Amino acid sequence: MSRSFVLTMACAIVSVGVTSAQEWPGGVPKPTVLYHCPAPIPPKSADDAVKNALACDWLDATAAPHMLAALKYLTIPSVEGRVVEPDLGKAFAELSAGDPTHACIFGAAMGLRRIPPCGIDTKELADGANSDNFRDWLAKASTKGYETESLKALLFSLAEGVVGVLLASPQGNLELREIQNLFANNGGGSYVALYHLLADVPRPNPPDAAYLQNLEILRTAFAVNGEQLASLVSEKVSGAKK
Repeated sequence: MSRSFVLTMACAIVSVGVTSAQEWPGGVPKPTVLYHCPAPIPPKSADDAVKNALACDWLDATAAPHMLAALKYLTIPSVEGRVVEPDLGKAFAELSAGDPTHACIFGAAMGLRRIPPCGIDTKELADGANSDNFRDWLAKASTKGYETESLKALLFSLAEGVVGVLLASPQGNLELREIQNLFANNGGGSYVALYHLLADVPRPNPPDAAYLQNLEILRTAFAVNGEQLASLVSEKVSGAKK
């Protein structure tokens, strides 16, 4: 799949606001719209507010770099063989810088005690509020749904194209090999591998709509089937070796 095709399709996904029952020309299904941006205020519920806000922030050129940095701080890296706990303070600082409006509910969802007043009832977040759950929401945040098999096939076709764009970058082969190893060592649910995959996608300055949507494609593929995404990366690396 060519880079131009991937970016064209990615931009098309950003621009539509339709259900999966509708199709692009040629019978290509459109993904379901899960969340609309900007996130509505007030939201229907606290957890829905968090997921909607995160999904929209990832598509915002100003907020997205902060979301990526927060994901970095919420992953558990290894330093000289020693496990290091996530840095919740730095993660919250990035989230607050990226989206001050929703900083309070982000903090509540992370299980932080000292957060600014939210203005909405966050009690429903209390039982499941912790950094692990929040990290999962952040890593898998998406405004689109790919529920059917045909939509999943479309999603991973797009993901393959995005990974191909990464592979074609100057350091892409080396970066993908490292990501392949992270998936191999930690499984398809590896947040560390996903972070590096997102971080290595070539980013224009400032980030444009195609770049932001490419990140959403990878996050959604990770949410739908992390093992399949890991296999896709491995296949690209293996193909590059030939």
